[in-house]
Amino acid sequence: DRFCSDTQRNSACYGNLLIEATARPDVVSFSFDQPGDVVDLEAEARRLEAEKTKIEVELARVEGKLSNEKFVARAKPEVVQKEREKKATLESERDKLVESLAIIKTD
Repeated sequence: DRFCSDTQRNSACYGNLLIEATARPDVVSFSFDQPGDVVDLEAEARRLEAEKTKIEVELARVEGKLSNEKFVARAKPEVVQKEREKKATLESERDKLVESLAIIKTD
């Protein structure tokens, strides 16, 4: 197929007539924007891993603050609450990345 002739292993291409893709049961949908769009799954996994690492570093920082009794005792309640909300948001983002990585990683 003229759009997807360069598709390699661990890549997907919209418009490739020779590929069959089935989403895992927990995947809502997957799509491409235009015929010929190619996704390098290995590169995407690296990108997601890097993003997960950044989130985990920030999460460790927030958890460090919240585990510091002096910070919790001295900070204004709204500041402590904001850090707790930030922690919950970071945990949610990390969990989504972990799920995405589990879907696209191949061994």
